[in-house]
Amino acid sequence: MMRLACNFIFFNAQHPTSSAQHPRKFSPTWALVVGRWLLDVRFDSSPVTNSLLHGHPCGWLVTLLLFTIMITIHGKVNAMQESSQTNMLRTLNPVHPRLLADAARFERIRELVQSDPRAKAWFASIIKQSDKIMGEPVVAYDIPDGKRLLAVSRRLVDRVYTLGMVWQVTSEPKVLERAWLELSAAAAFPDWNPSHFLDTAEMTAGMAIGYDWLYHGLSAEQRQTLRVAIIKHGLEPGMLSYDGKEPYGWWVRAHNNWNQVCNGGMIAGALAIAEEEPELAATVVRNAVESLPLAMRNFGPDGGWFEGPGYWGYAMMYNALAIACLDSALGTDFGLSRIEGFDRAADFFIQMAGATGKSFNYADAKVSDVQHSSLFWLANKFNRPDWANYQSRHGRPNAEALLWYKPALITNAVADPPGLSHFRGVEVASARTRWNDNQALFIGVKAGRNGVSHDNLDLGSFILEALGERWIIDLGPDDYNLPAYFGQNRYTYYRMRAEGHNTLVVNPGRSQPDQDPKAMCTLITRDGKKDGESVITTDLTPAYAGHGAKHVQRTFLLADNALELTDALELDGAGEAWWFFHTPAAVTLAEDGRSAVLAIGEKRLRVRLESPNATKLAVMDARPLPGSPDPEGQNPNNGAKLLNASREFHIVKVGDTPRWGEPDPGKAIRKLAIHLTGLTTTTVHVVFSPL
Repeated sequence: MMRLACNFIFFNAQHPTSSAQHPRKFSPTWALVVGRWLLDVRFDSSPVTNSLLHGHPCGWLVTLLLFTIMITIHGKVNAMQESSQTNMLRTLNPVHPRLLADAARFERIRELVQSDPRAKAWFASIIKQSDKIMGEPVVAYDIPDGKRLLAVSRRLVDRVYTLGMVWQVTSEPKVLERAWLELSAAAAFPDWNPSHFLDTAEMTAGMAIGYDWLYHGLSAEQRQTLRVAIIKHGLEPGMLSYDGKEPYGWWVRAHNNWNQVCNGGMIAGALAIAEEEPELAATVVRNAVESLPLAMRNFGPDGGWFEGPGYWGYAMMYNALAIACLDSALGTDFGLSRIEGFDRAADFFIQMAGATGKSFNYADAKVSDVQHSSLFWLANKFNRPDWANYQSRHGRPNAEALLWYKPALITNAVADPPGLSHFRGVEVASARTRWNDNQALFIGVKAGRNGVSHDNLDLGSFILEALGERWIIDLGPDDYNLPAYFGQNRYTYYRMRAEGHNTLVVNPGRSQPDQDPKAMCTLITRDGKKDGESVITTDLTPAYAGHGAKHVQRTFLLADNALELTDALELDGAGEAWWFFHTPAAVTLAEDGRSAVLAIGEKRLRVRLESPNATKLAVMDARPLPGSPDPEGQNPNNGAKLLNASREFHIVKVGDTPRWGEPDPGKAIRKLAIHLTGLTTTTVHVVFSPL
């Protein structure tokens, strides 16, 4: 019986049913229940126990002794549980500001904007951004698509960083007043839209930074207003997520960017108000620190990110926020920055920049400049002057850049990165003929795994840059509000399919989708036979085995003056295959169909079909093949713009069907194609060379 009683106590101590922010205590009511249980339970007692408790003159004394021991044990377990929670905050910096920077760091920034030319120019730009905010309406609650408050959350975050930095440097009352108007408006929202928790997380982060950075300029009543909002609209929905009590909390167990964004927002919010709500703050931090590795392990082993460089920026913004807040507020990141691959994450981001400085935009991403203020933070964290150098050349001035900028880390005495890179696990690679030359040849190659977050059926796809232009492009995402875009309809949309990428389609119509949605293909990279040559090879057989392919291998050879692409195909019987690439260039076919000249402005690139001999190149619209799905509302790829869309996030209004406007022939996307029929075994060899 003693064993049962102790088990009962320890089970309830270790498996509380109430919220973690209100752990259960051993109450007098529990004492009565347990005491009666000790006296009355006979069916599970041994004869010795029954004799001791009920037949012995000292039975009542023994019962009281057991009862006292139980209370003591349970009290100690409660104390240990509470200690493990609040222990997370034992090193909390009790002084504001403490998120991302302390008073000493802001003092250093005030000195830099006076003494350092780069910092001075950046701060002048930040002042202009602040002045622009002054003339705009304060943030307002708006969910234009019926799902996302995200545009508003991001607007608040941007404004808080900008206004907060300007106030920290200048102490201008008008800046503080405008920042308060933004923060108080968001605090008065009915909620921060937890059903789409990114909105809640980003809003919590913005409010936390505002509360912390502006703390000494706010009144006690203003702080209370913000603190209540952070808890009610941010941390309490976060706790429901961590406790598994709301379906919107799926992100706690996610392995993608949602994990980092949501946990980052929760950490910032918790540490901002930690001295007033230590138990809640400690519980949030503990849960976030336990959840973050689920996503961060995807950086291993080489720093690659499976959602592409576009979502790398979003994930890293909040991954850096989480770790930087832990460092600045607690003096530790609990080992998060030591997760394999995280110390190489910036290598991946930089290597995904083409010679033009634009991103290799695989995985639901648009083409963008490869620069991010988090590169400065990563450079500081891992002592990488090369990353700081890159960001100093390519970055744009904003509050985050100024926050992480350290002149001593920027030096020209660093070597260029390798010209050939391969990021295992993610299985993407890039190769270039020269660094810091926008005329150089560059390729980005995508293999990896289908079926992951923001995936496209793009195994084997690639992009090509030369002469300062991108000649072969990834079309990027379609509208996120298309029906079941992230669900069962995903692989019906052209831009998500293999035929919408620069890869192969084998036996179209035999099976849908047109690549195996769960296929995994790896890359092999090596130097070529001549100096400066790079070779990238991938076995694409797993992607097409369900389409009758016995063997499919794609090889890229990048040399100083050309790219050679070779595809070796073997099918299990006579069949057909298509070979595609998409281009924004004007295309002129030679009369024999064996070559084509691409033109962008005055620049030219030749495409030459070396084999097979009986095949010709063809120009096609970037549209589905006959027999392929062609859902209404998807991008027609004719240069049209999405109507009724928000400027920032391409979100259509509630009730609208995504609609595309009139075509713009000058911006239409074309694709160069090779059609192979009656095929069993063949080799396709194509050479791309700048003219």
